[in-house]
Amino acid sequence: MRVLFVTNAREIGGAEIYLQGLTRALWRRGIYLRVVCPPGPLARSLAHDPIPVVPLDLGTPAGRYRGLNLLHPGNLAHLRSVRRLLQQLQTEAPLDLVHVQQDFKEKLLVSLAARQQGIPVIWTEHGQLLPWLTRPPCRYLYQWAANHLASRIIAVSETVRRSLLQINIRPDLIRCVRNGIPANEFQPQPPDPKRRAMLGIAPDRLVLTTACRLRRSKGLQYALQSLADLRASGFDRLVYLILGEGKHRLALEAQAARLGLTSSVIFAGFQPCVAPYLAQSDLFVYPSVDREGLPLGVLEAMAMGLPVVATAAGDTAEAVQDGVTGYLVPPGDQRALTAALQKLVADPVRRAAFGAAGRDRYLQRFTLDRMVAETLAVFAEAAGPTAPKESLRA
Repeated sequence: MRVLFVTNAREIGGAEIYLQGLTRALWRRGIYLRVVCPPGPLARSLAHDPIPVVPLDLGTPAGRYRGLNLLHPGNLAHLRSVRRLLQQLQTEAPLDLVHVQQDFKEKLLVSLAARQQGIPVIWTEHGQLLPWLTRPPCRYLYQWAANHLASRIIAVSETVRRSLLQINIRPDLIRCVRNGIPANEFQPQPPDPKRRAMLGIAPDRLVLTTACRLRRSKGLQYALQSLADLRASGFDRLVYLILGEGKHRLALEAQAARLGLTSSVIFAGFQPCVAPYLAQSDLFVYPSVDREGLPLGVLEAMAMGLPVVATAAGDTAEAVQDGVTGYLVPPGDQRALTAALQKLVADPVRRAAFGAAGRDRYLQRFTLDRMVAETLAVFAEAAGPTAPKESLRA
């Protein structure tokens, strides 16, 4: 099977980590594939893999302007660029599938070009549809494109699947394949004193951690306020480790300074491998108010045996069992978040029990091997019976 993965993402977030994990796993299984993406951090990260990367920039995402730039005449040039690239790749060796994810403009342009050449297209939806996509006129365009151009649509969680059904996407197109992460990379391990020292974390500190793209909708401002409240209540050994980058970082740093938390909050930036940092942690916090699918950061923490305090945003509740593997609180509820954190900060026995239960739940439901097997089944459906199952890769 020959698969082309197309993304217009430059930065690295959950969807891009999904893409890297999936493509690496498929490559190891002998699937021939290439990845198309614009220059940037994602392209540089992919360059470390043996998978060929083809540079292509499809311009500003539709989501940035709530779909208004879908009418921009420059999109015709982007469509021609995609068409030329597909023609070139088809000449070298016929493609069985094209996979697209994330922004609607990228899905629309790539799907139009691929369908013109008879190549089946698979979409992956990583979260609930944004509000502008559920309202006319963009809703009608999305419905038409999904129902007529996509061969299959992968929804990464049940909530995402339901959001597609609510705008009348054909049920026979949708397959729910829940996110998964590699078991060999995420395993419980004791803290490393050297790494803790490198981060400036004293041995007696209790570490709360969040790993995500830093934007306001991820709710880290609530976690910072909870940290300040807990320290004021006598929990002065707490340290908050933040893994990730984004436009909201400066605002978060300013908030930490206003709350007197400068020495208690560590902004460690984007880390291509978060497992060694999660190993230094006692508790994972995910205070998102976003339209989440199934957050990879939460799954990574569970795989590492960490208890999780998260908001019940999107399908986080599919992963976190309230009172079993962690606590779920309403999005944006500051008091509830602080109270849930306090319960676990004050109770190491409960932290250990929740962490062990989370690790078991991860192994049962959220491994990468399971995700890859289910994804390949969807690929086979879309490609049809004539597509070879093995690679023609030398």
